[in-house]
Formats: sequence, structure tokens, C-alpha cells
Amino acid sequence: MENKKNDNQQPTVASAHYPFFLQEMKKGMFACWTITTQCCDDTKVTILDDTGKVYATYTKAFTKSHDLTLLGQGNAIIEGNELRVYIDSSMSSKLIASTNTLLINDPNGRKAGAVTDICIEDQTDNDFNDVYINVVAWKNKG
Repeated sequence: MENKKNDNQQPTVASAHYPFFLQEMKKGMFACWTITTQCCDDTKVTILDDTGKVYATYTKAFTKSHDLTLLGQGNAIIEGNELRVYIDSSMSSKLIASTNTLLINDPNGRKAGAVTDICIEDQTDNDFNDVYINVVAWKNKG
């Protein structure tokens, strides 16, 4: 694959698109999220549901800095049947993810919600801090 430079001296390669299906986060749940990044690449994170309704989109332009950056935080009541997260990187042809989902249980052991953490590696240093996404959703708000 040929690497070229654009006006920002940014190498261009085939872009990567990585979908995550948060199956524990369902219609009617109150969801909150936090998105951070330490990557240099153009990055886009989209929070949406299975109907295509977009709740938030966060983007980061190419930079030579590895500073930890808060891309955004948000919340919504899930309107579709399932929450999803899409990650796009313009400079990585492959994204590697480490994910963890835990259930939030009430005192009777019934599911009250869920927490998902997604750690993304976009190159080869295996630090898994290039994009970090935390999403939590509860059945009841308030």
C-alpha cells in the first residue's frame, strides 16, 4: 500500500471502520459516555443506535501531539433497540480493540444496567490508548 502525504504532511493509507454493538444497552435505557484519545491520526467516534439515529459524533483532526484529549461526553435515552459505537480512523488500515462489558445488578441480582469500555490500538505500539470509550446505561433514570 502506498503512503502519500497530504498538505498537512499526514500519510494517507486505507481507512479503518470498526463497529461495536452494545447488546446490553437497549431501548429506553439512560446512557452516558466519555470519549478520549491519545492518537495523532484523524479519528471519528459516532454513538448511534440500530435505527441509524445518531446521538453524538466526535472528531479529532491529525496532529503530531500525543497529548490525552477529551473528545466529548454526552447522554441520551436510547430510542432504538440497541446502542452502537462506530470508530473511524483515516490513517490506520486496521484497528485492534480490547473491550470489557460488565453488568450492573440490583440487590436481587437483576440487571439494572451495563458498562462497556473500549480501548483501541491504531498502530503497532500496543498501548491501547489511541481511543478510549466508556459507555454506561441504566434501565431507570433518576
